[in-house]
Amino acid sequence: MNSSDHPKYSIENARDYEIKEAYKEFESEAKRLQAEWAQERANMQADADRRAARASVFVSDKDKQTAEQIGNRILASINSVRNKEDLRAAVHRAANDINYLTDPEKTALQMKMGDIVDSVRAQAKRYGSTSVTPVTILDSLRDIRNEDLLSRDVANQLPQNVDIEYMQSRAVSKAPKSKIGQVE
Repeated sequence: MNSSDHPKYSIENARDYEIKEAYKEFESEAKRLQAEWAQERANMQADADRRAARASVFVSDKDKQTAEQIGNRILASINSVRNKEDLRAAVHRAANDINYLTDPEKTALQMKMGDIVDSVRAQAKRYGSTSVTPVTILDSLRDIRNEDLLSRDVANQLPQNVDIEYMQSRAVSKAPKSKIGQVE
């Protein structure tokens, strides 16, 4: 008995033994939960991708009419600029106007985006401006708050790890005992 290191023969070792066993259980459970979470997160992302790919926005005739008028106004504004500063202002104004549109109106306006993009690029070339691009307008147009489209963004924000306590515990246990609690 004296040479045995079994915890039941030594109270001092019993405590260490129980701590080690509890930690092994904690470690095993943390790894299992992390694997489960990784699979669930992948499933949620795949579902969100499917929803986003198939997302649709109902566009009424009124939405189409509004988008047509706004698109024509934007084109007229861009085509009538006299210099690159005017072009920059027209692009900025167009992006701001688009921000006030509803999702269906933005969706309908997408039909005119090819013409608007071509016009911005032609005017930028005409006035020798490499800094004015249609990107600002396109960004405003892409900002559609449809639940299905947003689901992909939400799924991508899900945390990678759910085993933070385990990772912290592991990092602390691997740190040199002389460094724990010291601030450098």
